[in-house]
Amino acid sequence: MFLGITCEIKDFEDRSFVLEFVNNPLNDYAELPKHLAALNFSNMICGIIRGALEAVLYSVKCTYAKDTLRGDLNNCIKVELIKKIIYKDD
Repeated sequence: MFLGITCEIKDFEDRSFVLEFVNNPLNDYAELPKHLAALNFSNMICGIIRGALEAVLYSVKCTYAKDTLRGDLNNCIKVELIKKIIYKDD
């Protein structure tokens, strides 16, 4: 995966799955102050996943479910399929 991150696919359902990974290099030198605890610092990874899937004609919703910066043991991103994009030729 991106940035040398290895992940596992968990909770695979019909239209969604969860990517779970332990190490996130974007979090290595980051620390969130208490007043920004709700910030998803590595939300850029969700944008990368969403953009890559849109390039192959899938519209998805990516959300951070767990983040080690917020005290969770692992990082988890939930990916939900919204629709398959139909490309019409002119």
